[in-house]
Formats: sequence, C-alpha cells, structure tokens
Amino acid sequence: VVYMDELNDDRPCYFAVEGIYMMLPKLTNVTIVDMPFKKKDLSNHTSIIEDIKQKGRIVYICCYPDQFRQLMLHTWHQGLNSGDYAFFYIDVFGASLQESHFLDPQRPWKRSDADDAIAKEAFKAVMIITYKEPENPEYGDFLRDLKNYSAKHFNFTTESGLMNFIPAGFYDGVMIYAQAVNQTLAKGGSLRNVTAVVMEMWNRTFYGVSGVITIDENGDRENDYSLWDMADSEEGNFQIVYNYSGSLKKIIPVPGLEIHWPGNAIPKDVPACGFENENPACQANFTMLEITSIVVSFILLGVTIASIFIYSANTIHAGSSTHTPVIT
Repeated sequence: VVYMDELNDDRPCYFAVEGIYMMLPKLTNVTIVDMPFKKKDLSNHTSIIEDIKQKGRIVYICCYPDQFRQLMLHTWHQGLNSGDYAFFYIDVFGASLQESHFLDPQRPWKRSDADDAIAKEAFKAVMIITYKEPENPEYGDFLRDLKNYSAKHFNFTTESGLMNFIPAGFYDGVMIYAQAVNQTLAKGGSLRNVTAVVMEMWNRTFYGVSGVITIDENGDRENDYSLWDMADSEEGNFQIVYNYSGSLKKIIPVPGLEIHWPGNAIPKDVPACGFENENPACQANFTMLEITSIVVSFILLGVTIASIFIYSANTIHAGSSTHTPVIT
C-alpha cells in the first residue's frame, strides 16, 4: 500500500487506505506492507519503485492524479507494466476521471503532452477504485434541486461528479438521525440518552436519496464502490467493469465488460526469481548489462596489469643505463 501522507493536512490518503490495510489480512492470506511518502519524496521515484519491486506485486496507490501519472511513467521505464505487477489507484471521488460527464468513458492518463503515448501503455496495468455513483431516481432529483438551490441562493455552479456524494450523504445522515430521535421518543426514551439514540441507527438499513444505506454493528456505513479498467485498449478508455455493493457484500460484474489484467494474467504472488532474486535457479543467469560490465572490467584489469609491467620494465631499463660503468 503506497500512499502520500503529509501529516499536516486532513490526511485523505491515510484514511482512504486504512480500511484496505486493516481488513485485507482478515479476508485472505496476504501480507500487507505500508509505504507512506511525502510530496517531496516524489522527486526520487526510483526509491519508491525499488521498494515496490522488493515488497509486492499487487500495489494499491493513493496520491494526487498528476503525481500518480508521473509515478506510472517511471514504472513503465522500469519495466513494471508488462504483467508482473497490477496497480490499483485509490481515487474514491474520481478526481482522475473528471474530463466530462462522470460515467462517460474516461482517459485518466491523457494530458495532451509528449508523455501521452507512454502513459497510455503504462495505464494498461492500472485499475481505479472509486465510490459508486448512486443510480436511484431520488439521487438524480436531489442533485437537480441542489444545483438549482446553489445557483439561486449562492451564485455557485455545482459540477457533476462523485463529490456530490458528500452533500447527499450528509442529507441522509440528518434524516437517519431524525428517524432515530422519533423512534427513541416513541419507546419512551430521552434525547439526553445519546447512547439510546445512536443505537437506533446502528445495525440497520435505511433508504435515502443516495440509495440503500446499511449501518453495521460498529456504526460504520457499508459503502458501494466501482472498479474502473481500461476496457478499450485501443482508445485508452476507462470504464466501470465491476461494482461492489456494501449492503449485499457482493461484487457485481458489468455485463459485457471484464478486467484486462496486464499480460493477460493475474500477477503471481511471488515472482519466479523471488523478490530479491533469491531463487538459486535465477542467480546463475546474467543480464546483457551484467555480462557487458564483467567483460569491460576484465579488459580494464588486463590493461592496468599490462601498464604496470611496461612501466616497471622501462624503469628498470632506465636505471641500468644510468649505472652502466664506462670502460676506456
């Protein structure tokens, strides 16, 4: 899990990856390593990439979209995008997908610059995780009213996108609290008993403007998520291929679409030669660069030894000429 954490802000990535870091080991037999970095650390992409190569093959990354694109460009130059690695970009509010209308096919790699071609290839190893856009009619009505109210009373234009999930969730939270208050009073309880009010909201399912809302036994909302993949490798378009329903705890495929794994296969848990090339079968193999380095080293060693012998011979010869006796 690679994430940016400045410590002096609201730490969005820290809290975004916290659930992954805490829950994945409980769901499956995996080892998770966290790799926080600061914005200034991105000047040394090589160090981050070397850590990735030594510690994992399935990589979750959270940072700003432009920073993620730069990191993926470096992974391409390091040869990490051919199938040995898969990168999941945690972008819960879809900031990297805001080109036009949110649900349209998107190109998060595109910047209309000289790196677009390489970025497109690098992003073939990328999948993006976002919140799921609610599809119930009440959500559409809520957004329409929100935009009209914002424009009329605050002269503010509300853009389309997943950030609108925040006011919808806030609205639902107020309505759920109101229901809990009414139910507490109906049972003869007191509003001063905060615990009683809160418990009326826990471990329950409600229906609000953002759809079905399930609050678990810990008081946490079971959120819905979407998984985006480059469904069209020719155009480089990303589309939703799977949705996860928090209420149903079920992954739901999008008909007609599927994940395109880099190299057409799920990356292996452990690379063939090990994370640090510890497999004996691989240690005897040398790359062309290593072979060239060895040959050049031997050539330099030979030249050095020859130079020493020639210098020594010349020195001895010069000394002999100086001390040769003259016979008259």
